Amino acid sequence: MEMIGDIMKGMLGYAFLYTNKETLAFGLGCALDDFQKTNIKPYELLEDLKRHPLVRPLIAGSKSVEYSAHIIPEGAWNSMPTLYVSGLLLAGDAAQMINPSHREGSNLAMAAGRMAGETVVEAKKVGDFSDRTLSRYQKKLEDSFVFKDMEDHKDVEVKVRENRDMLTLYPRLANEAAHEYFLVDGIPKRDHQRRIIKRVLRERE
Repeated sequence: MEMIGDIMKGMLGYAFLYTNKETLAFGLGCALDDFQKTNIKPYELLEDLKRHPLVRPLIAGSKSVEYSAHIIPEGAWNSMPTLYVSGLLLAGDAAQMINPSHREGSNLAMAAGRMAGETVVEAKKVGDFSDRTLSRYQKKLEDSFVFKDMEDHKDVEVKVRENRDMLTLYPRLANEAAHEYFLVDGIPKRDHQRRIIKRVLRERE
């Protein structure tokens, strides 16, 4: 489950609840500068989320077995450093490898790590670890899903920052529209649809 909207209190971020074989992974993330502006503590936001009426039943009776927190380098494509120089390759967080719209990073890091390893093996075979040989790493990334996905989603966070309604108004309108659309109350569906359209247009005036 991925959650956005009021629970994030207008901050750029999302919450998640993932199922594992015997555990749940439950947490949230927001932009660091939003935490600074609002002075909301991450653990306070997490506790609020635990009490949400849609979340509380899903975690009832559970206990925490692990807690972690870290900063995600969401500069991504727009702030990616040089990935190779003589004797050095960068991958993962060190290379800003993040796909913000899909909340992906680990898969990009693992794929890039594999390609970096392959490049090092190739360099060792020819006894040359110069940037000329290590540039093959860049080509491997360009031919893979890593660069393609990062480039396709490079401006998502920028656009959301420019339109904060994506974090507050639109999730609410989507929820209200879904409730209205699937309501069974003897009123023709076309009337429900008209009310949905009128509500959206009124809110967006």
